[in-house]
Amino acid sequence: VVEKEDEVVMIVYNEDTLKLTGQRSPVDRTILAQSLETIDAAGARSIGIDILFDMPQEDDGLLLDAFKAMKTPTFLAYADVETNPEIDYAQHEFLKRYLDELEGTQVKPTSIKIATDGDGVARRWTRLPDSAPPFFAIALTKPNPKFAGYEGAIRYHLPANTDVPVFDKFAIETFADPATAEVLAAFVKDKHVLIGGDFIDRDRFETPVALVEGAAGEDKKMIGLEVHAHMLTQLLNDDI
Repeated sequence: VVEKEDEVVMIVYNEDTLKLTGQRSPVDRTILAQSLETIDAAGARSIGIDILFDMPQEDDGLLLDAFKAMKTPTFLAYADVETNPEIDYAQHEFLKRYLDELEGTQVKPTSIKIATDGDGVARRWTRLPDSAPPFFAIALTKPNPKFAGYEGAIRYHLPANTDVPVFDKFAIETFADPATAEVLAAFVKDKHVLIGGDFIDRDRFETPVALVEGAAGEDKKMIGLEVHAHMLTQLLNDDI
């Protein structure tokens, strides 16, 4: 049980973001490019992006320029058919070309697959093939030998106060808007920043947290980005 984790921050596309941008799948890339400029300038420790860029968009050039200008170590979601059966050959080839375009920059690939047990619950760290890029939590931090090939339990934290979440979470548009970005920059300075989706119909997982009465509110599922946040915190705490 914790008051609040202060090393990890989540920045999300949510339902309000989708209404604002008019884009659901794929999500708007202009708003990400604008937000990355704010986060990079604020001095984040690392940035992990749990979004697959597997099809072209008109604003690809703008986002690629933002990625190429990054000073912060940034890790971009990668998947192939072996690790994600939902991605097809054409999508994988586009994703590879996208990452190839960023060769030599601060932006590197990272594996984002979250494993579940036979009952569909996310309890354990994901086992990846040797050919896969580093796992999300590991990529964002310095190498920790204890977690190399780790397949043990995820150490989920519970909030000491159910009204205060374990991790700070902000809507991505607030970092793209100059009116709010300057104020919010202080919340990401020296933090590990995780960017992804918070949608009611995608990338949500059953977790052991749901077994604790009241711990997860009415919606018992956890967004994938938050599962990653718990694993990252576990690694930072060296908690095997």
